[in-house]
Amino acid sequence: MALVDGAYRGLFSVLEKPSGELIIPITHGGRYSDWSTLDYDSAPTILEERISIHLSPNSDEFTTIKKSTVLADGRRITAVALTDAAKRKTGFSNIFVRRYENLSGEGYAPIGKAKVGDRLLVVPEHDPKFDTMFSGLYLGHPDVEFKVANKDPMLHIEAIRFRNFQLVVMFSLQPFRSHYTTHVGSNVTSNPKSGSESRRVLLDALMRGKSAQICVAQYHIAVWAMSRLVLRIELKEATNPEAIKFFKKCLRQIPKSVTRTRRSKSRPSTTFLYPPITEFD
Repeated sequence: MALVDGAYRGLFSVLEKPSGELIIPITHGGRYSDWSTLDYDSAPTILEERISIHLSPNSDEFTTIKKSTVLADGRRITAVALTDAAKRKTGFSNIFVRRYENLSGEGYAPIGKAKVGDRLLVVPEHDPKFDTMFSGLYLGHPDVEFKVANKDPMLHIEAIRFRNFQLVVMFSLQPFRSHYTTHVGSNVTSNPKSGSESRRVLLDALMRGKSAQICVAQYHIAVWAMSRLVLRIELKEATNPEAIKFFKKCLRQIPKSVTRTRRSKSRPSTTFLYPPITEFD
């Protein structure tokens, strides 16, 4: 959770079921829209969003990560990713990286008192009028240490161990104001036996765990890409010359070579160095 304006606001929570599976409700105060458009205000409101980490007992290799979103217009959207990170102890796998809104929506009302036995993770206090918060969530086996050399001191990393899984949480800030929209990037995989050989290789790579060092690089690349996206939105909306100058300065400070964008008739996506394929909602 985050401390904003003197009040604690929940970002997401984790529930470990008796079976050992994990349920991760995501707090949302926003809408569901295609990241490539600016038609955010007319997009349907997100009523509920959660991620579930399944044991997948029929597979000796893969764990299933399922993301479920319920919208106010009645739609239910599901995305699934597979990873060998937990069962094969190959490292860690991305669950999501998110750029947060200004935390002013109804979904971000101050939370109540914690229950006995709850563990609370609080990120440093920040002011959405000056900073934008990002977070990342990664999955691994509880016996595998998330060890990073030469970590950025401004990147907060916390490992949380459960019976069958380990979740690694990352938080950081970017020095520009929070926008009222949000971006969420997460892995999406499909049958690795389908398509061309190059596609099979790509999909297979998505399902393999990565070292802690690569996961941190993956997180930073996602933050840079999302920062570029929202700063371009800010530039289109800005009318104040000083604000325009500031957003252009911020854009110049973000590496340009880490992302490349491709579009298709079905849906746009952004390709990162790690992971190869990431889709945004």
